[in-house]
Amino acid sequence: MSSSILVVEDDDALRPVLVEVLREEGYAVEEAANGDRALQHARETFFDLIITDVRMEGMDGLETAEAVHRIQPDVPVIVVTGYAHQDVPLRAIRQGAFDYLFKPFHLRELIVCVESALNNQKLLEELENEMSGLSPEGHDKTGQARIFRKFFIGVRSGALDRVEAYGVWEMLELAGSEDANYEKAEEVLDSARFSLLLSNDDAATPHDFTHLFEQIKLGKVNSQEIFIAPRLRRLPQERLAERFPVLAEVQGRLWGKRIS
Repeated sequence: MSSSILVVEDDDALRPVLVEVLREEGYAVEEAANGDRALQHARETFFDLIITDVRMEGMDGLETAEAVHRIQPDVPVIVVTGYAHQDVPLRAIRQGAFDYLFKPFHLRELIVCVESALNNQKLLEELENEMSGLSPEGHDKTGQARIFRKFFIGVRSGALDRVEAYGVWEMLELAGSEDANYEKAEEVLDSARFSLLLSNDDAATPHDFTHLFEQIKLGKVNSQEIFIAPRLRRLPQERLAERFPVLAEVQGRLWGKRIS
């Protein structure tokens, strides 16, 4: 059975294009030109994914996503926007959006985001299975994954610049250990109090983190891979390349390590 997607977009020229492209990819797609229509669909149909514009008449896209989550709490949301208001990224972080795309975007970029969102749990389980035995287990993987996704959206949306992102990352770096400060990181992300973290200057931001930051901005890595990034950073690339080639490839994209 094909995955079901709801496209919420008030642009009468763009919406049919998105619907057609997604249907050509084999998805079952419903469309809505406003939030009220989206809620009506959500009451009638279970969706595997919602793609929503932000700026619309009546309820905006993020208000619509919040209302839909009261009906279907676990459905992932991809936010697409050309609206530059500074509160939009923060609202997307708080709501736990899966991904964030700026208009104009390439349709292929959207398809990659869609595939990642729909394969989210499966990919996370596969990556975690690969990591099993290589590093300590986390205590609350669901909660940790949520916080890493908020970090991911913070970078994707532009809410975090590179230095601010590194300030958050320092609290997440020891993933799976007792020293990781997940609660503080989530508090900072939800409140946008990034200035509290700025003890680093540009020179103090490691080169490999700069690579990671740019990879997120460019859409070259996804939020599931970000979740295991701290542990992958600490593993010898030779060991990964020999025993776990899939993880070695992920490590290379995340951290810029050369895999021979």
